[in-house]
Amino acid sequence: MLADVEADLLGQCLGVSPPASRQAGQGRPALSKEALAIAALKDHPDWTDGKIAKAAGCNAKSLYRMKGYTTAKAALRQGGADIPRGSKSEDGTIEAWDDTTTDDFMEPSDS
Repeated sequence: MLADVEADLLGQCLGVSPPASRQAGQGRPALSKEALAIAALKDHPDWTDGKIAKAAGCNAKSLYRMKGYTTAKAALRQGGADIPRGSKSEDGTIEAWDDTTTDDFMEPSDS
């Protein structure tokens, strides 16, 4: 479960203020399904939408109607676009390449 500080930060990101019960210090309120879905997405980016929906207590189709969730999911997808790809050989040599370039490597000619 989210700590009070994390819940407050999540609320700020979503543009909502803490409920009156929380402001009055009466304990911790239940988070919305959207907030739970975003928290699950953050903690488990590899989960399917169905699994995230189950953790948030809603239907997977409902996730696509949640503006905050769709924005977070798009940002998560976009964030991985600039990660370089590559491989490491058994001797420790690292070879990396950029998938965004379309230039093919050409061997120099002898002419």
